[in-house]
Amino acid sequence: DPSPLPTTEDADESQHRMSRRRAPHRPALTDGNIIGSEEDEPGGRIKKGKSRRRLHVNTQELMSDPNLLKSLLFMRAQHWAGGFLRLDPRWQIYTFFNQIAQEGAEHIEQGGFRPELASPLLKYFFKASVFSVWRPTSLDAIRMMMEGRATGKGLNVKGKSAKRGILSGFVPFVQIHGNEKHKKMVTTPPKDARISVYFKDDTSRTIAVEELTKVRDEMVSVVREAKEVIHSILPQIDDDMERALNKMTWDMTDPLIHMMDQYAPRCFGIHISERLFWETYVVRQDCTRTKGGKWETGRPSEPAFQDMNCVATRHQKAGDPKTVVYQYDESKPMNPLSLLIAYEENNNVLPVASDFDAFLIGTRGVKYESQLPPNQIELVKWLVSRIDEILETADGTEPWTKKWLTILLKESKSNKGFHPKIPRFGFGDPKSYSIMETAVERLQKNGAVRHGAECFNYYFPQELDEQFLVIAESNPGKRPWRYMNATQLQEFLSHRIDEGYTFPLNPKWILTDPGWKQIYDKLLKSERPNVQNSLDAWLPKDSGVREKIAEIYEKYPNGFPRKNTIVSKRASVMFDTTVEMDLAELELQRHETLMRAKRKLRAVLFWMKLAKRSRDKLDRIRRKRATFGDDSLDEEERKSLVYLKREDEQKNMACASLNAVSEDAESEPILDTSDSQNVVTEPMNARVEILALDGDTKKGGTVDRSKRSKPMIWFAERAQVSVRGALVKEEDGNLSYRSFDASNSLQNLSEIEDTESGDEVDC
Repeated sequence: DPSPLPTTEDADESQHRMSRRRAPHRPALTDGNIIGSEEDEPGGRIKKGKSRRRLHVNTQELMSDPNLLKSLLFMRAQHWAGGFLRLDPRWQIYTFFNQIAQEGAEHIEQGGFRPELASPLLKYFFKASVFSVWRPTSLDAIRMMMEGRATGKGLNVKGKSAKRGILSGFVPFVQIHGNEKHKKMVTTPPKDARISVYFKDDTSRTIAVEELTKVRDEMVSVVREAKEVIHSILPQIDDDMERALNKMTWDMTDPLIHMMDQYAPRCFGIHISERLFWETYVVRQDCTRTKGGKWETGRPSEPAFQDMNCVATRHQKAGDPKTVVYQYDESKPMNPLSLLIAYEENNNVLPVASDFDAFLIGTRGVKYESQLPPNQIELVKWLVSRIDEILETADGTEPWTKKWLTILLKESKSNKGFHPKIPRFGFGDPKSYSIMETAVERLQKNGAVRHGAECFNYYFPQELDEQFLVIAESNPGKRPWRYMNATQLQEFLSHRIDEGYTFPLNPKWILTDPGWKQIYDKLLKSERPNVQNSLDAWLPKDSGVREKIAEIYEKYPNGFPRKNTIVSKRASVMFDTTVEMDLAELELQRHETLMRAKRKLRAVLFWMKLAKRSRDKLDRIRRKRATFGDDSLDEEERKSLVYLKREDEQKNMACASLNAVSEDAESEPILDTSDSQNVVTEPMNARVEILALDGDTKKGGTVDRSKRSKPMIWFAERAQVSVRGALVKEEDGNLSYRSFDASNSLQNLSEIEDTESGDEVDC
């Protein structure tokens, strides 16, 4: 932290202390002790015309000089202000990209960026130049990052930050208020879900634990009684059964309250069931935020954002900080209005605030040797084609986000859950990806940057903002950042192209937003080698994307039509332009979840129908055998006798996809006949990949469960079957469809995984 600003009293005290110091004895300045030279006149006198130098300085006279005191105060004030400047996330972003420019980013993909080894003199001989454009965050968020009271949030936190009140800049956990009906609209937490809650002091935690314990004991007792009603052999009244089933939403896998002291004395935590937390802190509490009150947020009550906050604390992605809840109110530990979303990282727990969303990064002198990966080039082609579909029907009555959501819902149905795997720091060529990855790592102390740039958002491109933050080299003495609107930003980028800079553009901007096609054309016409080199990396000439963009723009030169009500709709919600997109993403996720549930339900019905048909067939054989004896059975019926012998063992496997097996169970034959009506299958913890075989089974298949760490299907080497095709996991980790000849063997496939986005395998 910077030292306090000095005052004139500090300077007087400093002068007084120095005057009391005992100066060493120095002889008086006389002709006898003046140092002479051979050129001086005899006696040590200096020749006329020579300047006379004073060899001794009077400290008291120096300290009494008012000009010196002013200079010292000014220097210390500069150092004090510079300390705050260095804490500003905008300054830290500027410093990081300047260091990138010093190194030229030549080896950043291999982790060769070493800013600590860079000489200060390198800034006068930059190998490259960099500027960056960002979606700005609120000044409250910037201030809290500078003070160390908050950290930037990642993409997993969708809840909206408060715009006013004591929580301004923070992201409240409770996003519903003033409407009791909204509590019932929030999704019930899974019974095995758990959540971590942190308090500022141990006293607050003790009070919270006491209240949570009372509620927990009540919930456990009610669930025990409800289970007795449900499993009772006596007939039950419908109302009693309904009440018992409703109370099962209180059932918890682990009702224990675990204490956590790893961050004491900074904060004290508990780890509890999410159902217990929700019942105690939300359902039984008053969540009304009084207008103008202390805990007002300036946001409407929105159950969808509450669901998003719950999902953020429930699911943790690899590499991301753990999302927890932080109690901001020390005086009332049970206050639900003061609960905040927080991150547990860097050996600390800090509430989150809005981060800086990168828009694009401009460079000069940076070489882009590698193109976009092939799967991302295909994604860019898909993006451009879908934009063409939207522009064909757009009439200005619906905003961009709603139109794009319609496209994704349509794709989800036609492509069996189309959802490309998004890398942790977004899409992009290897160098651009590495630059953002390094930026996130370098700025992780305050979390100012958490994810990749919008220019590479090829899956769900957003509507453009009305204000941008541009961080670039400026004249000496001026701040290296400026806020611009869209027109000013385009003028800035046009001038930068003249200076030899290059930057990626999202095809969505070029085709739908005014002014960006001209910037794109200017990049294409640039004769700078580095500009053309970068365009070949982002939009390869042989991909056909450039030709497709030109074709679409010729058909729709005015881009995406917007009415005035849509264009200026977000003017009143500065620094928050992702509300519509977040709601659209939630709708898309719910749709894909429903589609997966329907596919699995169809699979269950298929197995039930198959099991019934098998039972009916065996019943017929049993009755025929009992009546006429074994000699009455034909060859096919004789082969089915193996099932009669194993009927008792197999009765619990009538619907294989719903039964659970132990992970350490031994392998056993599943199918041992060539009957074309039968299917090789195995129950796998209620998450089974369903394989419908097209053709006769040649040999019996076995399932090796000992090699599996998660639900997955394995085939023994002798499991040779006739198939049309299968989804195969390629070396790059993507699933692709591969067709086979009728004589091919599945032993060539090492494994076929169960995936959440594609549960059906045509095999």
